[in-house]
Amino acid sequence: MMRSLLIFLMTGLLTSQAAEPVDELLTRLSTEFASIQTVQTRFVEKKKIRILEQEMELTGWLAIEKPERHAWRIEKPLACTLIIADGKVRQWDVDSQKEQSFSSRRNPIFSMVLDQMQNWFSGNFVSLLDDYTVTLQQEVPLTLAFVPHEDSMNAQVIKQVVVTIRDDLRYVQSLRIDDASGDTTMLTFVDTVLNEPVPAKTWKVNRHGR
Repeated sequence: MMRSLLIFLMTGLLTSQAAEPVDELLTRLSTEFASIQTVQTRFVEKKKIRILEQEMELTGWLAIEKPERHAWRIEKPLACTLIIADGKVRQWDVDSQKEQSFSSRRNPIFSMVLDQMQNWFSGNFVSLLDDYTVTLQQEVPLTLAFVPHEDSMNAQVIKQVVVTIRDDLRYVQSLRIDDASGDTTMLTFVDTVLNEPVPAKTWKVNRHGR
């Protein structure tokens, strides 16, 4: 009986002590990432679609410029560009051979997704605590699991987001999104360059998506 009680008390003590370091870790990461103003990186996206029982792979290039500029350029298996900047979402439409755009600020769902994406890629992890429960999955490499609260809108579409941080703690190494539907998306970032000026042409939607 005494042994069981000691184990119970020690387990509770360890759990209570572990919760605080995660909060401190998120604060430290947010501070580290706060110095990053621009990101330019290549990425590999692998998506497993449960219903099709197959994996799709996309490769391309991503640029981020704070506070809210994103440029996604997919190169393979098809050329596609998506620019999110100055309150607008723009892309090249192959069928009409014209640039299409809409206001990201007038679309509440897209605005929510954009805010979430901004937090993941800018390392503003502390702000996610309002909507997610965070646990430390692994120390080396540093891996964090974000599980949405049951009463949040995110829980309707996301099961969890697993973020792996680079060894130097300067940026995200990979990000895995497990959908509530059973689909999984893994983004891995390579050849990442931080705090270098992003060329002006990056924010233009070029014909053929390049």
